[in-house]
Amino acid sequence: MRKTRHLLAGAALAAAAVTAVPMALTTPAHAAQQDIVNASQSTLDGHRQTILNEINKYRSSRGLAPVKYSPTLTGISQDESNRAVREENYNHSNNFLRDSRFRGATTMREITALEYSVNPVALVTWWKNSPSHNAVLLDPKVTVVGIGVTLADGSLTNTRQPWRIVSVVNGGGYANGGQPSDTRTSVTGTPAPAAAPAAAPSPQQTAVTPQAVAGPFADVAGNQQHASAISWVKSKGLLTGWPDGTFRPHQAIDRDAMAAVAYRMAGSPAFTAPAQSPYSDVAVNHPFYKEITWANSRGLLTGWSDGTFRPNADITRDATAALFYRMAGSPAVGSASSFADVSADQPHAQAITWMETTGVAKGWSDGTYRPTQTTNRDATAAFIQRYSS
Repeated sequence: MRKTRHLLAGAALAAAAVTAVPMALTTPAHAAQQDIVNASQSTLDGHRQTILNEINKYRSSRGLAPVKYSPTLTGISQDESNRAVREENYNHSNNFLRDSRFRGATTMREITALEYSVNPVALVTWWKNSPSHNAVLLDPKVTVVGIGVTLADGSLTNTRQPWRIVSVVNGGGYANGGQPSDTRTSVTGTPAPAAAPAAAPSPQQTAVTPQAVAGPFADVAGNQQHASAISWVKSKGLLTGWPDGTFRPHQAIDRDAMAAVAYRMAGSPAFTAPAQSPYSDVAVNHPFYKEITWANSRGLLTGWSDGTFRPNADITRDATAALFYRMAGSPAVGSASSFADVSADQPHAQAITWMETTGVAKGWSDGTYRPTQTTNRDATAAFIQRYSS
């Protein structure tokens, strides 16, 4: 039995998915306020309370004191979650580091997440599974939190990303019992008795630790290369990850998995796989038999002269170019490639040139394409998104 190296779900990502899928995006030319869904205060407070409960349940399981809630800090968090949806930009702004509403804090933290379904529990689940965000949840110095919640319409104006809920949590630690005067044990509860105000901390006292942006997978941060593309292909059900929540972006993708990707990109068309395999090394009960034989029938991915397909072999970058070029209908290419390592007479040169001229492939900063190098999973995600846009 083969070792399963790649898991690609056949259906689109379920609405009740348990992981949040935040991403790093560039700010569009025009911010879209209309993407924010108008929700009642009671609805938003209900989501905030769920998040607060989940955080404190988790802290309790680790022997930590519960955090309290502050509407003052929530103002910081809400501004940031609204900004993320309005600008379709999930990078931390670091605005919280300069916000006067954090006055008196000796510790200042921020974490973010989003989901494609309105599921606040899933947001906390993602934070728990991300080491940097988990460290904030379990920071014993954090005693008070603000919780921003913004609902989105599921089709952002500029990028069409299917965001449904965004949450930003700001955590504060306060010396000598100081805390915002509206601190309370629940979102809608009565404020706790005011503590004596703490002196403003010196720069040496303040622990400022902005956190890495949450990404679509536990091993893909929101601000790392191709994170947005990885998030996009996941949302479309074209390329997903493993049950442990990882995507393994720097792992090469197999030829059988690439056939499955091509099939899904084509819309998973109706196709009856042949009763007898056209390849000596692909059995009819192979997990991707239908997809492999479909790709063969369309001339997208073929095999070797010895009758093999080599499904578990890593696909190379030139073969990847050939696949996308054939999917596009093998159009005429008028110019030669500018990649330093791609000559006109080498295999798949025309396909690589097409990838370059259409912007599907960017190559390396040294001007190379590296055609015989294997195609990693993060690069595959980037190719798919660029081809589809």
